Amino acid sequence: ASARARSDAHARSERVTELGRRLTEVEATHARINARELAHRQHDTAAKLLSDFRDLQAQAASPRLEVAAGALLSSATDGRYSDVRLSDDYRLLVLDRGEEHELARYSGGEQDLANLCLRLAIADWVARERGAELGFVVLDEVFGSLDDERRQRLVGELRGLSNRFRQVLVI
Repeated sequence: ASARARSDAHARSERVTELGRRLTEVEATHARINARELAHRQHDTAAKLLSDFRDLQAQAASPRLEVAAGALLSSATDGRYSDVRLSDDYRLLVLDRGEEHELARYSGGEQDLANLCLRLAIADWVARERGAELGFVVLDEVFGSLDDERRQRLVGELRGLSNRFRQVLVI
């Protein structure tokens, strides 16, 4: 009976040791899970802060971009389209006789021209915000869908950009 009790005690002692080892492993796993959950919450917080910052920057930039793009578009269209808006989802809207219209309403050349004016306004805004001078701007096939009159106006506008960009490369 004594031998059996010793054997039983030894088996139970080994079982307690094994359970202790497993408990240590579980506690370590739990600690890793907690650390990962904390890191996940921190990443979520950082993502939210960055998203909020992006939204604030966009809200601050939109009016300036609208004014700059509208001025370029007005000049390029001889005042026909003098105002643009950016929707909440950043779609370009053109004001025609006081009404906002999606770009799809306009011809391909007018769409290209409006988009180009917005891109130039963005490039200029980024340079001014960063306090940097943009050495050049590259425009790819910007004249392809424009009629002669608009092409000439756009060339004039591009020449006018020389005070903001030292070089304008048109492909």
